[in-house]
Amino acid sequence: MQIGDEIQNTIEYLGRRGVKSLLTPTFVFVDELCPYNPGFYARLNQNLKKILTKGVDEQLREIYGEQNMQKLEKKISELKLPKEVYTEDIIFYQPFKNIDPGFRKSVIVEEVWHFVEAEKNVCCKLICEGTAKYGAYFNTGIEISGNRLSCFDIVKREMEKNHVNVFKAMLDPNVRKRIEDKFVQKLKKEGIGMLLESADELLRFSSF
Repeated sequence: MQIGDEIQNTIEYLGRRGVKSLLTPTFVFVDELCPYNPGFYARLNQNLKKILTKGVDEQLREIYGEQNMQKLEKKISELKLPKEVYTEDIIFYQPFKNIDPGFRKSVIVEEVWHFVEAEKNVCCKLICEGTAKYGAYFNTGIEISGNRLSCFDIVKREMEKNHVNVFKAMLDPNVRKRIEDKFVQKLKKEGIGMLLESADELLRFSSF
């Protein structure tokens, strides 16, 4: 499977469902491991990721409080994060070429949906990992496992209960706000310990 062809197929698939992307994401395959996490198959370029997750720090600070977030930030500051060296929108890494073709397609759909959400500059960025994983699942039937900061299950319940055109729904501010409110309650219930347990887990969330 050619990555470029599958990206174009995904853009056309979304277009047939009423989600028009003005741009087709650029991409690069690099025969190396991701410096953030060697298990990554792909991720969105950092500059686009910042657009997509703008405001997440403030949301987490509101949920957990200033003191707890300072503990978390101290933990993250100990990580040595590399500088971005690629300019393409989506970066695919060495492990990507070794996975099953069906799963490979699911990874591509997830990254394209991240790109679309960044392009649309939708609100409620806290839930973007869950919506992207659900978009991939709906398209391919393959569920991509996520960490505890993914709200996939909440998105799945919302889409299956209330919506026919799930992709348009996932761009609807009212729907996203409803999902976000449920996810915030989950984060409050599980507590700051969930985040402090593993800076690596937060890194995965921040660098999809």
